[in-house]
Amino acid sequence: MTETGPQTVSAALRSAVTTLTDAGVPSAAHDARELMAAALTAATGSTVTPMDLVLRGGDPVPASFPPMVERRAAREPLQFILGTAPVVGVDLAVGPGVFIPRPETDLLIDWAASRITDWETRRRSTPLRAALVPPRFTVVDFCSGPGTISLGLAHMLTRSRLADRLDLRIIGIELSPTALDYAGRNLSDWQARGDIDPRIAVEFHRGDATDAALVTGLGLVAGADLVLSNPPYVPEGDHGEHVAAADPEVGADPHEAVYSGADGLELMRPLARIIAMTCAPHAEIAVEHDDATGQQVRELLADAGIADPVQHRDFAGRDRFVTGAVRRDPGDRGGSPDRLQ
Repeated sequence: MTETGPQTVSAALRSAVTTLTDAGVPSAAHDARELMAAALTAATGSTVTPMDLVLRGGDPVPASFPPMVERRAAREPLQFILGTAPVVGVDLAVGPGVFIPRPETDLLIDWAASRITDWETRRRSTPLRAALVPPRFTVVDFCSGPGTISLGLAHMLTRSRLADRLDLRIIGIELSPTALDYAGRNLSDWQARGDIDPRIAVEFHRGDATDAALVTGLGLVAGADLVLSNPPYVPEGDHGEHVAAADPEVGADPHEAVYSGADGLELMRPLARIIAMTCAPHAEIAVEHDDATGQQVRELLADAGIADPVQHRDFAGRDRFVTGAVRRDPGDRGGSPDRLQ
């Protein structure tokens, strides 16, 4: 009697690549290896990486692998099947109901970490400056999702040992209760694994990022040295439908975490003012945006009082996030809720 179906890791991988390619998965070979590594890890109880698969080609195929391939062939996101998505090299737990982190956001996180490092270097540049500027730094992350930017930044600051010299506080604001639950779980997991220094205070709060009362209630008016955001920014209509058709996995993300009105700027318009309100008299900001709306985002931020705009590009050379700065007199009420009236 002839047995059917692949019996070894190498044979199963070849079959899986064919299945995923036929299903239109653009990264079929990569995804098959990731799924096999996860299946072997679960089956053996020891970590197996995609690089290890060459040496395990003759091993028996875990029973969990074929169903995982079927899910991916149905265009369920790889991250949901694995239960994680990488953020600055660390696995972040994700699942249905949350926005899947994209690699491009790592660029914004890296920029933010470098700005904090530069700030601390300047603070200690002279004895007088070190004496006058308190070693405290506050970051606010609007639309924080499952903790992507907040936790990624905390991890990078942990690696650079800035908690040795600074009192660091990172506050994430998120409307979705599902995303907020993931953020809390991710924070606990990263702290338990040592990916985040316990001296870095990371907290998440539920609320509308465009609600001035929320910022006031949390005591954040003119309180942030750095404000970051990866808000919903994909335009609805033809463009949004085109993206979803070309990449069915986008449909797995919560609609409200991806799309923002006909031009992708519906949330950004009020958020720009909230960002300015949250900035300390001397602060910096970074906002991720659709590759077609960089100019409009820069204009909205400028109208809100944020200067020195710089456009940053992603790995593919597309406009991806804007940075800027607030430089106002400490007595200026530009950060007050009154300005929003």
